[in-house]
Amino acid sequence: MKLSSLFVTLQPSYFKPRFRSSRPRVSLVYKSAHLSRSKGATITTMKKSVVVIVILVLCWVLLTQLVAPIMIKNRLTKTVPNLKLNSVSVSLLDVSRLTLQDIHITHGTRGLADIEASIPTIAINVDLLALLDDQLIIENLIITKLDVIYTDGELPRPPKAPPGPEDKEAKPILVKAVHIDGAKFAYRRVLYKEASLITLNDIQLHATVDEEVRVKSNFQLEKSGNIQLNFNFPVKQKKLTADVQVFIKDQNLADLNVFFKSNDGVILRGIMQKGDGRVVVDGDQAKSRVKAIYKNFDAKLVSNEDQGGLEVFFTNIGIALTTKEKNKSKKREEVITQREPNESIVHFILTGLKVAALEVASSSD
Repeated sequence: MKLSSLFVTLQPSYFKPRFRSSRPRVSLVYKSAHLSRSKGATITTMKKSVVVIVILVLCWVLLTQLVAPIMIKNRLTKTVPNLKLNSVSVSLLDVSRLTLQDIHITHGTRGLADIEASIPTIAINVDLLALLDDQLIIENLIITKLDVIYTDGELPRPPKAPPGPEDKEAKPILVKAVHIDGAKFAYRRVLYKEASLITLNDIQLHATVDEEVRVKSNFQLEKSGNIQLNFNFPVKQKKLTADVQVFIKDQNLADLNVFFKSNDGVILRGIMQKGDGRVVVDGDQAKSRVKAIYKNFDAKLVSNEDQGGLEVFFTNIGIALTTKEKNKSKKREEVITQREPNESIVHFILTGLKVAALEVASSSD
C-alpha cells in the first residue's frame, strides 16, 4: 500500500477525535469572553453610579453647609435690625434644624431706652414649605444662656409716631414657640445720673404664640427666693394690654435694695415668705393686687432728689408705727397706678407691685 493511500485512510480516524475535543474549548473561550464583557459593563455602570452619588452628596453638602447658611444669615440680618451673627449651620440629615452661634442684638436709643442681648447658641426648627414661599416660620426656638441688659434712660420719650403704610409684600418672621434655659435679665434704670440695677438669674422660660403670647417662667431675684412669673398679651392690639402674675417664695427683701434704694429712696428689710401679685395693664393704667406674708418686715426712706430730709424723717416715723411688732400680714391690697409719659412698661409693672406690696406690709390684718 502506498503511503498516500495510508494517509487518506488514516486521516478521518486520526483527526476526528481531535476535532471533537476542540469544540468544547471554543465554547468555553466564547463564554469566558462574554462574561468578561458583562463584568466590565457592570463595573463601568457601578462606577458611573458611584460618581453620580458622590456628585449628589457633594451638591447636598454644598447646598446645606454653604449656600443655605449664607441665605439664612442674610435674611436674618436683613429682617432683624442691629443683629450681629457669627455663623449659621444647617443639619445634614434634617435641613429644618438650624443652629446660630454667637449672636448679639442691640435695640433702642442710648439715654432713652435700649436693650443689649448676647446669646451663645440658638437652635431653631423652621417650616421648610414656608421657606419655599420666602416666609420664615420658626416652629421652635431654643435659646441657651441668654444674657440681657435693659436700660431705662433719663431722656424724654418722643411722642408716638403714627404707624406708617403697611408693606403688604413684606413677610415678617413668625415664631410659634420659645424655650429659654439658664438666662439672665438685668434691669438698669438711670435716674439723676445714678444707675440702679436689679437682676433676674437662672431664668427658665417657655412661651407659645398664636392669637396671643403666653409666657411661663421661673427665676431667682438677685441672690434669694424662688419666683414664678406668668404673663400674656394679644399679638395684635391697638393699645398696650397685658396680664402679669407673679408668685414669690422666701425672698430676702434686702436683696432688692440695690435697686429700690437709689431708684425709689426706700430701704427694705425682712423676708417675704410667700406672696402673689397680679398686674393688669390697660393702656396707660395698671391695676395691681398683692397678697403677702412677711417676716420681720421693716422699711425706711432715704433722701434723694425727689424727697427732702424732713419729709423722709416723718415718713419713716409713720412706717415704724404701722409696722411695729408686725411680723406677718396676709391682707390683699389693690392699688391703681397711672403710667407716666416717659415710663417704660417694665418700670410701670414693678412700681405697681412695689406700691401694693408696701400697702400690704403697712396695713393692719
